[in-house]
Amino acid sequence: MTVSLGMPEMPAPVISPRRPTRKLILKHHSKPVEVGGDAPVSVHMARWPAADAARESMRLIEATSVRQSRPLPQRLAAATLLLAKAMTRLNQWAEGERLAEDAARLLEPFATADSVEGQVAHAAALSYVSMWRVPLARYADAVAPGEHVLAVLRHVRQSYPGTYTSEFIDTGVSLALAFTEIGRIHEAARLCEELVPMARAELGQRGGRDGLGLVRLLMVQARCATARRDDESACARLEEALRFLAPHFEKTPDPLMLLVGQIFKDFFEVSARLERPTDPLLLAPYLARLQQGPTPPSS
Repeated sequence: MTVSLGMPEMPAPVISPRRPTRKLILKHHSKPVEVGGDAPVSVHMARWPAADAARESMRLIEATSVRQSRPLPQRLAAATLLLAKAMTRLNQWAEGERLAEDAARLLEPFATADSVEGQVAHAAALSYVSMWRVPLARYADAVAPGEHVLAVLRHVRQSYPGTYTSEFIDTGVSLALAFTEIGRIHEAARLCEELVPMARAELGQRGGRDGLGLVRLLMVQARCATARRDDESACARLEEALRFLAPHFEKTPDPLMLLVGQIFKDFFEVSARLERPTDPLLLAPYLARLQQGPTPPSS
């Protein structure tokens, strides 16, 4: 009688010996890699252009959808998220918008009243369509898809409280910014009043990390206050944004420097109108970071 002890099986026998090759060392400032010779076989991620990766994902998923009787909206939504992150890192807003529009087109047939999954997947694609149009300065075109996304997420959140909070905030921030740029100040202010408490609560749950949504909302609130000629409220919102960013500014990626520059521009303009001197302690961490120059790329 044989009793299995749960031991792993022996590895497969070597079919042929490893061909001798010359060992090479791929240089790296912290983790050099040996290749060939008696070096162990290692697998490393290749650097593939993010736009190509996102486009290829969409092509493969669309081909899969054609072969199957029922396309998979989950995979389409995942591809949309992939391309969104890719385009964010590359600042290729126009390409990101086009790919997100493709995803929305593929998902639209599944956004039916009896499919919450399909509605959310379609809304995810439209959210990126809306968000990409803001940096392209197509503010009026960003409003309709953004409003649709918030309507869908509000409906879903009524049935499933606490879900899709970060997605709601991200889309709402871009929509509020678009509202301010096309002069719909009251709608932007009303949307910020809804989103700021949500962003603060979300930030508390994350232990103070990833507060970019809150910072952008404070900037939009300040611009709404400026439009109402309430410079005191605008200055208070901008100061709060700068004080929140200060502890994290040393590690701020260079692409986010544009946002910091916009906040400082608004802050100095409001301070000048109020004839109020700037607190040196508020500026100190930013001046120190700027003196360091660009952040070196991570390994």
